[in-house]
This record gives sequence, C-alpha cells and structure tokens, in this order.
Amino acid sequence: MILANAVGRLSNADLNLAATLLAGEDRRQLGDYSLLISSGGWISMLDHPDLFDRLVACKSIEKPSAVLFTYVAVRNSMLGIGLTSTPLSDYLTALLLGFGNLVGPGADSERLNPSYNYLVDIVADMLGPRTDEGFTLRVYLGNYSLWLAGLFPDFVSWRTQRKGAPGFGYYDELGSRGFLVAAEHPVASTYDLTEIYAELAASFSKVRVALNRLSDRVFFRNYSSPDRLMREVADEARFPRVTPLQ
Repeated sequence: MILANAVGRLSNADLNLAATLLAGEDRRQLGDYSLLISSGGWISMLDHPDLFDRLVACKSIEKPSAVLFTYVAVRNSMLGIGLTSTPLSDYLTALLLGFGNLVGPGADSERLNPSYNYLVDIVADMLGPRTDEGFTLRVYLGNYSLWLAGLFPDFVSWRTQRKGAPGFGYYDELGSRGFLVAAEHPVASTYDLTEIYAELAASFSKVRVALNRLSDRVFFRNYSSPDRLMREVADEARFPRVTPLQ
C-alpha cells in the first residue's frame, strides 16, 4: 500500500547534498542550511526553486538518491502548477517510487493479485461489497490512473489517436472516482490518507498535468511529436505555470 512516507526515507546524506548544492561556495549559507537540518526544519529547503536543476546538473561523487531526486522533482512540478500540499507531494513521490520499483527494503510497493491490464477490469471488481479489498481496489484505480496517464502521456495520446482508445478524460474521471470513494472508506483514516485522497479526487486533472510536465521534462525529454505539442498548449491554457517563490 502506498503511504505518504517518502520524505521519511531521506537520509542525512540526502539533506547534506541538497544543502551543499544550494549553498554553492557560500559557506555562510551552508552553515544556515546545516542549522536548518539539525533543527528539523529542513523540509522547506527542498522547496527551493533552484534545487531541482542543481540536482540534475550535479557532477559530484555524491549523487542524489532516487528518493531525493524524485521528491524534489515531484515537489517542483506540484508547486509549478499551484499545488502546495507537502503531504500530497510526499504521497506522489511514494507512488512513483512504488510503481517504478525504485523502493528499497521495507518500503511500499503497489502490487495486486490478480494484476490488471485495463481500468475497466478494476472497476468491475470494485462493484462488490465495501470490504478492505474493495478499498484497495479503489485506491489502485486512482494510483494506476495517475501512473499511466501522468507518467506516460505520449503513450495515452498515441493509443487515443491511433487505436481509438479512451483519452485523458477517461483516466481523470475514473482516477478521481477511485480516490473519492477511497477517501470515504474508514481504512483511509487509519493511515492518515483521507485528506490526501480527497485532494487527489478534487484535483486529479491538475495533478495529472503536473506529472505530465515532469515526465516531458525529465523522463522523455528527447521525444517530440505534434500530439505532445498540442497537449502542452491545451494544458497551459487550462493550468498556467506558477513561478514558485524562493
């Protein structure tokens, strides 16, 4: 089960690397960041608008861990579209790490037995009683919709244009519905996920577009197509980019 616990997996080495990259040659600023880390107030340091680019350009022996890089990338994208909730960014980071098999021992993964190839198959199995298994299926519907339509938008566009498959509206509707019903389930409150699921349900399209921008910028930055250009223009009109404050 995916939990909002990615931030808790960051090591002191991760935080020290972030501080070093942000401070550069400024030893006084490095001291300020070190004090921030020791006092436990370092979460705000990871919101710095320059940190993502400096992690990408990092050429030191110490490389950013998967958790640090993914959290900063996700956080940067969420702030860039106006979604400021730290728990939401934390959850989405855990989702990407879990589905991407980038988690370490004891971390979360997202696996169901049987596995599903289509969202409609998950919906069909959701129609049963509101058991814990039903809760898991509802969460999986939301998570899988975000993973597929968020991280692989070009694939979704290709299937829509060439195969007549459902477009982004389909994923947005089903993913939002999964999170909405999951937020109402008593199990969600047990894991402090009620508010996160509710926000994902209310802002699913916005979160998905933020992940699209992350995917375009990081994972598939060398790909281009008319479909991508049209998607980017349409999304910019709906959700203009926000410049995060330093």
